Amino acid sequence: MNHIYLFLVVFLFSQLSFAQIIPSFQAVHNKKSTTVPTSTSSSLQFDGSNDRVTTNLSMNNWSAFTFEAWVYPESAGSREGIIGHNDIIEFGFIQSGKIHLWTARGSQANWYYNSTTLPYNTWHHIVAVGDGTLNNNNLKVYVNGELKVQGGSAPSGDHYGTANYTVNIGAGAYDPLGSSRYYDGNLDEIRVWNSARTQDEIKANMFKQLDGDESNLQSYYRMSTASGNTLVDNSSNSYDGTISGASWGTNYVPLGDLNSSYQTDMEGLWEASGTSSSEASTGLSMSVSSTLSEENFAIFGNNNTSSTSTSDLPSGSVIRSARIWQIDKSGTVSASVTIDLSVAIGADPSSVGAASNYKLLYRMGTDGNFISAATGASVSGDNISFSGVTIQNGYYAIAATDSNNL
Repeated sequence: MNHIYLFLVVFLFSQLSFAQIIPSFQAVHNKKSTTVPTSTSSSLQFDGSNDRVTTNLSMNNWSAFTFEAWVYPESAGSREGIIGHNDIIEFGFIQSGKIHLWTARGSQANWYYNSTTLPYNTWHHIVAVGDGTLNNNNLKVYVNGELKVQGGSAPSGDHYGTANYTVNIGAGAYDPLGSSRYYDGNLDEIRVWNSARTQDEIKANMFKQLDGDESNLQSYYRMSTASGNTLVDNSSNSYDGTISGASWGTNYVPLGDLNSSYQTDMEGLWEASGTSSSEASTGLSMSVSSTLSEENFAIFGNNNTSSTSTSDLPSGSVIRSARIWQIDKSGTVSASVTIDLSVAIGADPSSVGAASNYKLLYRMGTDGNFISAATGASVSGDNISFSGVTIQNGYYAIAATDSNNL
């Protein structure tokens, strides 16, 4: 009997010890994959010779449109179609060094680039928009969330045209299929809308997968099946495509898996983010000293909360931002993290202290105490920078050791 009592005491003590050590399962962010998110594990590779995808989606009589795609061009030649409906709306490379958007009733818009602004062999998010307004500049081209050009003449009539073709991918955008106008590279996350998406809408969704039932979404190709000759339409409209020649490949499109309450102002740091720095997600930005490799990237957003908080603090910190950023990373990312205090808390701090007064806080899940991940390295105005941070999947905030400094 004494042995039984001893066993129960040891068992209960062990359970209490583990409960104190291991955080609640509710606090753990379950990433789809520690290396390659499921959403980015496959794409379609086109050889530039005869590969294509045909669909039965028609854009006849559309009064507005948006094409979105993640592209990984290996070269860019003459009239290489990315996606389009021949003789209505055509989008691709009109020649080496020029991204081209043409419509039958709205003229055209061109963006000239070079190997610096749009390097080959890396992922870029490109978007073509026609807003249907009866004025000039109704066509827009965005690259990595930024407006690069707007142009076009006023459409003649109330739509962009009609033609006896359908939407094709990788070929058949500029000319009928079989005319040797083929895209060379990979494509992923293609979205076709019969509405004009705004820049805010484009940036809010470029780093994440869609549900597929969004308003005005006509076709959506996640390209996540990784096998077979059918390109599944993940919208509710079933415009599946037929794959001819193109093969499935593995690539690292910078998409993140963030909790819905942390998707405000989503941004990314990846191989082709333009420079070695990200855009800021309402106060937080990241930069690297050298270009990231393709498999390494970080996607982040925030909980859209301002002001400050005194909860869940580690020892030594007395106040933190109520704004919390979630980061979802792939591979290895070591970066400098900069936080603008006035943006983070929604007001100017009472005073800005020495860099060492600030801590970058981290926790794995949405609940529980933070730990100190880094100490401030430098101060510039309201900006506090933390150097050499090994980015982890989880949640970040900024804290101060003096309540007057936040």
